[in-house]
Amino acid sequence: MSDTADETITEVLVFGVTVALTAVALGYLVRRLSRRRAGLAIGLPVAFAVFIRIMAAAGTSLTGIGESLRGFDENRFLAESQAIVDGTLEAISFGEALVSRLYEFVIAAQLGIFDSPELALRATQAGIAVAGLVLLAVAVYELAGPRAATIAMWVMALEPTNIFFSTLLHKESLMLLAAGLVAFGGACLWTRDRPW
Repeated sequence: MSDTADETITEVLVFGVTVALTAVALGYLVRRLSRRRAGLAIGLPVAFAVFIRIMAAAGTSLTGIGESLRGFDENRFLAESQAIVDGTLEAISFGEALVSRLYEFVIAAQLGIFDSPELALRATQAGIAVAGLVLLAVAVYELAGPRAATIAMWVMALEPTNIFFSTLLHKESLMLLAAGLVAFGGACLWTRDRPW
């Protein structure tokens, strides 16, 4: 086999492993949050949300306008993340990236562990963003019940700008996760008398 065929097979395998790990992590999150919440049924919209985001990222990458649509910041963040992995003098360390540039740390960790292709990096970003959506839906459950949570999860899963922006190699997916954590924590504090 040629090097190109070997590289293609490796990229497909890394993408498959990334999607599988993302699915397992999101499945665990949904099961864990559903355990004490009767009627919380958001598994199907969560699976659809991940699927549609990965398909949209792949479709955008296949078009010739993908880079101009996404902006040019991605190339810089990807280069800085690769510099962290390579340990060049200009780059910050993994520890510094963890506390000051989390988005670059996430990308660098994935590049360092798997040498991930672009679509696998985008699949991870989609998984992080959907985890934030899950937390937002559970916050809706805490405040308005199971039917409202299911409707909210479907609306968030189908919202077009979220579909596009959640797969950028940027800060958006981590910001969505942070918003989900804040909303979930606030809703739990509001509805329960115990902070934990």
